[in-house]
Amino acid sequence: MAVVFRVDGGRQTEWRSRIDWTLVVSLCSLAAVLGLYWYRPLAPALHHGVAPAAAAVQPGPAVAQPPAPAEANAGMQPQQVDAQQSAQQQQQQQQRTRWFKPVGYHLPEECLKHEDLYLGIVENLRPWMATGITRTDLDACGVPIAPNASYINTARDGNHRAVLLQNKVHITSGGLWRGQGKEQPLYMHFLTVIQMAADRFGLPDMEFVVGFGRDIGKADKPGANGGLCPVFTYCKSPNDFDLLLPDGHFIEAQYDLWLNTTSEPDVVPWEEKEEKVYGRFMEYEPAAPPLDRYGVKLEHLRKDYANYSHTLQQTNATRTDIGGEFSSLGGQRRFKYTLNLDGIGCSTRFQQLLATGQTVIKQESPLRGFFYYALQPWVHYVPTGWNGISEIDAVVAFLRQHDALARRIGENSKRFAHDHLNEEGRLCYVKVLMEEMKRLMRREVRAEDFPSLITYEEEVENYFTEQEKRGLKHRVIIV
Repeated sequence: MAVVFRVDGGRQTEWRSRIDWTLVVSLCSLAAVLGLYWYRPLAPALHHGVAPAAAAVQPGPAVAQPPAPAEANAGMQPQQVDAQQSAQQQQQQQQRTRWFKPVGYHLPEECLKHEDLYLGIVENLRPWMATGITRTDLDACGVPIAPNASYINTARDGNHRAVLLQNKVHITSGGLWRGQGKEQPLYMHFLTVIQMAADRFGLPDMEFVVGFGRDIGKADKPGANGGLCPVFTYCKSPNDFDLLLPDGHFIEAQYDLWLNTTSEPDVVPWEEKEEKVYGRFMEYEPAAPPLDRYGVKLEHLRKDYANYSHTLQQTNATRTDIGGEFSSLGGQRRFKYTLNLDGIGCSTRFQQLLATGQTVIKQESPLRGFFYYALQPWVHYVPTGWNGISEIDAVVAFLRQHDALARRIGENSKRFAHDHLNEEGRLCYVKVLMEEMKRLMRREVRAEDFPSLITYEEEVENYFTEQEKRGLKHRVIIV
């Protein structure tokens, strides 16, 4: 304790300092919190109404240039030089992204701007982060079988084992969905997109499993062997152990052509669009019907919405146009609002609607596609359904009263789709998924470990009809 003396009018006064330690600790804590706030990196969340996709990747601090190669690499072996250069590249990349930090691999430059897509990868790999992905986990999906078989007879019918070797996809569990007719190309696109990413970026040697989510929305359980099956599929609920890939409709429905179409100025300006919500659906029913907040099971959701809209129309209400004959996607753009509901699983029309610039009113659902984790309600879409089907009318009434908000949501969703759901963004997602999964693998693969190896190209060439081969490339859509 310090002692201070002061001479005051000939008198000597003693002051003894009294330190309030509680106040000191509080001030230090406040300073630390403020420091974290001001210096934290930008989160992938929306800021000031700007969609994550619209926000440019923030440049990091200036990176010091490495020494000249001859000086820096003097006396080093070629392997050491390659390792050092790779480490330098990774360090520079980590300084140029907001939150995603690739470790142990180099991410192509064009993939840095798609980091918000990688949120789902981090979330979906969580079940294996502590233990890694083992042979037991892969065997829980079904074991490799004879090369002339077309299915794996497991609790998860339709899972197939495959392996990447020197950037070539090989099927290790018999023929892939042979004899499945028009659905076969759709299933094959799980391998198509992986092979495309391997051709463009290069992918690590590793084993994996592809499936089609036949139990979407139903809680997964460990396999009979205790393993957690890390199957690739297109749609999942939080209860599933599945890993998400872009669904086959991106290729079959020529999604990138649709992006080109919707990049042109809209034929009907926003101010002239009809202030109705438009919705047309195939009459699919959900594999696992959700509940609304009142405990009502939504077993026939699409029919129920159509019936409700018809009832409103009988009373001269004009805020909904749900159900009825289909019109082209281009024709639907004359409406300001469009409704998206789940089908058996995730609606593959969702990505098409996001690209239009309309305000997408989307069913609140636990189901997730690969890009859903990067979206935010009231930023990229308007949620509905949790408060009952009748909520749709009130939502449209609200959007009519807040036209600027509705328009901004449509602009945000369109920007996101055009910036990140294009072929580059989808393949970058696959690149990161495979690299991050490889880091968790507890088994190295060799060609001699697999008695049956059929390359993706061989399967298509030998077992697909000409019509099915054309289906692998695309299905024409009506724009």
